[in-house]
Amino acid sequence: MAEIGSGKAHFVADGAAIGSDNYSLNAVRTGFAEQHPEIVKALYQYLHDASAEEKQDPAAYLNVFTDVGPTAVTGRAKEVQTEFTRKGGTVDPIGPEDIARFEAVAGIYAEQQVTTDKVDVAAHLLDIEKLK
Repeated sequence: MAEIGSGKAHFVADGAAIGSDNYSLNAVRTGFAEQHPEIVKALYQYLHDASAEEKQDPAAYLNVFTDVGPTAVTGRAKEVQTEFTRKGGTVDPIGPEDIARFEAVAGIYAEQQVTTDKVDVAAHLLDIEKLK
């Protein structure tokens, strides 16, 4: 974003423009989720709420460590980053439409022999609402 803001680079396309899902996933070990469901639920709720807040007010989430110096996002770069974040997603549960896309990718991975067999994605998902 800093390069776009400085005028040294030009935005070509985002993930939506090229058909990418641009997924970001959060994972937890099954054993940990079974032993500490309350921690997993609390972490999910925090991630969900904070991502929704960040999308509403992206500028508040920039420069959390410093607002000056070489690592600070300022000027046009700050405007660009704020707009990108505003258009971004939030942390939400995986739904049936997501599972279908993941299953399609699992098929491609198996077809290309990245995995030995097609991974059953749904079997590895955790329903946050069903944690005890």
